Amino acid sequence: MNDLRPLAACPVAGTEGSADLTDKVARFVLAIERGDPSDRFWSLSLDMPVGYVADRTFPPDASEGRNHLLRWVRALQLRLTHARTEIDRAFLERVYFGMGAYGYRCAAMVYFGKAASQLNDQDAAFLAGLIKAPSIYGRDQTASAKRREQVLDTLRRSGLIGEMASKIP
Repeated sequence: MNDLRPLAACPVAGTEGSADLTDKVARFVLAIERGDPSDRFWSLSLDMPVGYVADRTFPPDASEGRNHLLRWVRALQLRLTHARTEIDRAFLERVYFGMGAYGYRCAAMVYFGKAASQLNDQDAAFLAGLIKAPSIYGRDQTASAKRREQVLDTLRRSGLIGEMASKIP
């Protein structure tokens, strides 16, 4: 359970390295998937990053991974034994974005052909919205545009982007 290294290598070169929590895409993904961060000890909720990483720490052949109570206990163990930044990095490096892209850096290269740090707000919001349903939002332009607008609205409300920065030209 202590192994929080990335699980899969990206098929696109130039995506190596651990997740940078200051990257725009990383901040957007975390804002959408877990809401406002809280590092208080008593905040042990099972948000998306913690649940996702907890699920990935079960052995592949373990049947107990399907039990919701054991999944919650595993997530609680994870929160108690690892810093929130470690969990967030593991999530950002492991989460599936569709089209064979695991991790936000790989997704930026696969979808846009450039580094995550070079993406504008709209592209970063697209990636942040993909996690919910990559098979739908990665292929359906109408659904993708609607989801991106939802993500941008959430980011505006949380103060991560300004009103003008999120307008699509």
